[in-house]
Amino acid sequence: MSIMEEKMVPKTAEAPAPVPARTYGGFLKNNIREYGMLLSLVAIMAFFQYMTDGTLLKPLNLTNLVLQNSYIVIMALGMLLVIVAGHIDLSVGSVSGFVGALAAVLMVNYDWNFIAASLSAWWWAR
Repeated sequence: MSIMEEKMVPKTAEAPAPVPARTYGGFLKNNIREYGMLLSLVAIMAFFQYMTDGTLLKPLNLTNLVLQNSYIVIMALGMLLVIVAGHIDLSVGSVSGFVGALAAVLMVNYDWNFIAASLSAWWWAR
């Protein structure tokens, strides 16, 4: 057969393969790498909710968690903006840790004012 004759011959349509039924077990099995950390977090929260007799998710406890970790959230959001903007610099965390430790040492061991200690730590980190 020539090429023209092959183009003119109608091809038989094949039946589409049956689609398997979707189940939650199959979904988790196929996506465990993507959702493993989320499942671990849910399991840990459920464990501590049970072990503390429901104290974990009480409004007062959640408020305390937010207030105690607000500076970490602010720093994480700043790092997120840097990473999303494409100017990835993973040393931001180590520099901020160094600045915080240096300011703490100056305030505790040498009785420096917090403004002077912060400015001095910032100057050393430049």
